[in-house]
Amino acid sequence: YFSNNAAWVNGQGYTVAIFAKDKAGNQNTSTTQNFIFDVTQPTATLTFPSASILSNLSTISGTAQDDNANANVMVGIKQEDGYWFDGSGFNSGAQKFLPVSYLSANATFFYYSTGTLNGSLEDDTSYYITVEAFDVAGNTQTVFGVGLSSFTIGIDKTGPNVTVTAPPLEGKAYQAANIGQQASNSRFHGSASDPNSINTGVGQVQIRLSYLLSGSSYYWDQTNTQFSSWTVTPTGAWQSADPTGWLY
Repeated sequence: YFSNNAAWVNGQGYTVAIFAKDKAGNQNTSTTQNFIFDVTQPTATLTFPSASILSNLSTISGTAQDDNANANVMVGIKQEDGYWFDGSGFNSGAQKFLPVSYLSANATFFYYSTGTLNGSLEDDTSYYITVEAFDVAGNTQTVFGVGLSSFTIGIDKTGPNVTVTAPPLEGKAYQAANIGQQASNSRFHGSASDPNSINTGVGQVQIRLSYLLSGSSYYWDQTNTQFSSWTVTPTGAWQSADPTGWLY
C-alpha cells in the first residue's frame, strides 16, 4: 500500500513518531520527524532572452517554482543542426544540460553566463533554449512548455544594406534646383534592406550631409537650415530618413 503511493496525498505533511522499549520495560521519549510527500514536478521559466531575434546573447536567466522547494536548475542550448552547447562550443551530438552560473539560496532565480557562448552563436542561425528544474524531493522537470521553459531564438549579426539612388551620382555637379528639393525626384533617396533570412528588418535610416573647406568640416544643421562647422556636431548632424525606401 505504501509502495504504490496509494497511502499518500501529494503535498500533505506527515509526522513519523518512533520509540523503543527494552526487555526490562524501560521506554525512551518518542522521537518525531516531519516530512512532505511531493510527487509534483517543478517548473523552470525563462525570463531572458524574451525577444525572438537577437544580435548577441551571453546570459540566460529565469525563475523556478515548485509546490514545495526547489533544489537546482540546468540549461540546455541546441543549434539548428542538432548540436548542443557543451560550455565551450556546439560540440555535443547528444542532449546536453549545463549547470547554471548562479542559483539563489532557495533556487527560485538563476542565470547562466559564459564568455564562450556569444562567440559560438552563428549568424543567421536559430537556437533552441530550454531550462530544467529539480526539487528537493527528487522530482525532475520533464515537460518544457514553449514560451515558458523553452524558447527558440534567431541570431542576426549582419548589419543592414543601404544604397543611394541617383541623384546624386558620384563625382557629378548639381545646381541647387536639381538636388535635395522637396516634392521632387531630386530628394535624397535610396533603398535599405536587412539581408539575413533571420532578421528584424530595417528599423532606422539616417543621412548626414557635409563638406570640407579649408580643413574644417561643415555639416547640415536641420534646425537652423544651414551648413555649419560649429552649431552642430558630427554626431548630431545625422538626420532621420524614412526607412521604407528611404527618403530625405
